[in-house]
Amino acid sequence: MKRLLVILFLILKVGETFGQTVFTDVNSLKKRADYYYKQLAYAKAADLYAEALKKKKNIKDCDLNRKAAILFKKMSRYEEAKRCFENIQISGHALGSQDSIDYFNTLRAINDSKADTIFTKVHSRIVLNNLFRDSLYYNIFNLPFNTSGSEYCPVQLHKGMFYVAEEEDTSIVRKYNALNNGGFAHIYYSQKGDTGWSKSVKVDFDKENVLHIGPVAFYDSLKAIVNLCVKGDREPYRLELYSAEFDESLIRWKYLSPIPINNAEYSIGHPAISMDGKQLFFVSDKQGGYGGTDIYRSVLKNSGWSEPTNLGPKINTKGDEKYPFLTDDNILFFSSDGKYGMGGLDIYYVDLLFKDTTVVNMGFPVNSNLDDFGFSYSKKAKTGYFSSNRKSNGGDDDLYMYTENKVFFELSVFDDFDEKELVDYTASLVDAELNIPIRCIPGSSPNSIKANLRPGHAYRLIIYKDDYKNDTLNISTHGNAAYTNKISPKIYLKRKHIYNASLQFKGEFSKENFSGALILINNMTENTLDTLDNNTATATIKLDGDCEYIITSRNGDKLRYIYVEKKSFRLSDLVPYYNLYLGAATPSILYVRIKECVPAKDVEASNIPEVTVWDWVNRNQFNITPGPEGDFQIVVMDDRLYDLLINGKEVRLDASEIVHDKYCIKYLHDSSRQLLRFKK
Repeated sequence: MKRLLVILFLILKVGETFGQTVFTDVNSLKKRADYYYKQLAYAKAADLYAEALKKKKNIKDCDLNRKAAILFKKMSRYEEAKRCFENIQISGHALGSQDSIDYFNTLRAINDSKADTIFTKVHSRIVLNNLFRDSLYYNIFNLPFNTSGSEYCPVQLHKGMFYVAEEEDTSIVRKYNALNNGGFAHIYYSQKGDTGWSKSVKVDFDKENVLHIGPVAFYDSLKAIVNLCVKGDREPYRLELYSAEFDESLIRWKYLSPIPINNAEYSIGHPAISMDGKQLFFVSDKQGGYGGTDIYRSVLKNSGWSEPTNLGPKINTKGDEKYPFLTDDNILFFSSDGKYGMGGLDIYYVDLLFKDTTVVNMGFPVNSNLDDFGFSYSKKAKTGYFSSNRKSNGGDDDLYMYTENKVFFELSVFDDFDEKELVDYTASLVDAELNIPIRCIPGSSPNSIKANLRPGHAYRLIIYKDDYKNDTLNISTHGNAAYTNKISPKIYLKRKHIYNASLQFKGEFSKENFSGALILINNMTENTLDTLDNNTATATIKLDGDCEYIITSRNGDKLRYIYVEKKSFRLSDLVPYYNLYLGAATPSILYVRIKECVPAKDVEASNIPEVTVWDWVNRNQFNITPGPEGDFQIVVMDDRLYDLLINGKEVRLDASEIVHDKYCIKYLHDSSRQLLRFKK
């Protein structure tokens, strides 16, 4: 499982005398296993843990079982890992959060039905089903470079394919990767011609003591960032990143130069880089992360590469995040085993264009119950590539490619009044079922946009444009839409009835102009709030005649509002003026009795409604506790506008006594107010 090659440790295999010499006075298998574990010699440590667990006295040793379980999982020894996780639970100890995910992934790897039960306890059956919903979206193919060994991390450049392959060291003193007793890996290249792919050749380079090379990330044509492990003076030897460039044959490096952010204390590897060469993503096990290996970013500035920054908890987990890949339109793909997904390492993507980014599992069939990783994408070929050990049941890795079955969506926008084309609008497209944003790009005409949609999904599109009403379009790619592969709707936006209103701010008592007030424009119809900072005593604002507003002026503890009704649109050319007088507010108390109109036979069984009050000016909601006989005491301020809600439904009080649903509502005392919803 070469994907585990994150930290490397070199051993010169000349027999078993190394371990025996060190542990001459050590009789405990556990201590020997712990030693190899700390030295990152995982294959040796796993065998020793397995031997230690054969002793009955160690069956309930939680620390031993946990270390062994994690190691067995890394080595694809899933049945042994499962027994260790279950030993922990049998001994009366709960699995930690990451242990639970590792146990889940172990069960997934052996297709144990308990995995679904664990998943649905954390998420739901709907979320689980979503991972399998896109089986018709992808067409999966084997690449012709696969052998009985391990190949991974395919990347297409021009008409060639680069990938990493393990090769066996046939020298007398054999060098091997102590993580899994496998050989080290190198980069291979194949050229695609008219008759197919050429025979793969090893990429040549001039550098001594290189134990491992790959994967590689390209930018700016033939430039690259490549992963190396070089034999040095200290063990264990760490992964490092080198800047590189190919000659035109694409089978020889022109030069290799280490990047300054390399560090002898930890590994950095699995490079991904933007096309302009200014954003570098990589994986590291450095201290201070979220657990395991995390993805970091460094930016190229005039002074060189910046200090790496962790991508944060939305992307990184307590597990391992590996193999990032950045598309030229800023979508980041990566693999992780730190989430509940398909099992093992799953491939995820996140659109870095959106601030509130959402991480999405690519689902079946790109992801499987085992390890899927090393993703790359060719925009020109519109084809994705990745590696997986699904075929070998967790053993050696193979290379795959996929193509996509897309539904092409193109929308045109027009004015509803004169049917002229509209431009400069904003579109928000969301997968309504998965609740993830979808990118829109310019369409074939100035008033159109387009996007690629997946078959069998529901989408919601909202169009925004100044001085027009928002419009929403629900899109389905189920049924016929999935087969025609094209949806071309039109939207006609209605104009808002916009008019200008002039505001003047004055002191309540002095009636003098009052400057510096903060203005809150609360649209009650569309439930939006705009803020206007004003340094003078007057302001002009745009209002929609089809909406109701609460316009508030606030300065320190001084606050006043005006209520603006909907306008009929036979307005004169005169600009409406509104005066807001700022002063201290005074409280009033309203007493309202709310009871069921038909009392229940058992008084204790009478339903007491949930009564809340919405403050339109401050835009907050508070609950009211009932007193005896269903009497509610409501404290209101004379500088506010309120709504009364019973069990979440708004009550319009048009009289002193009304019936709302099954409740009778009566004012007992209104403190000079006639209605709770008060319009000043």
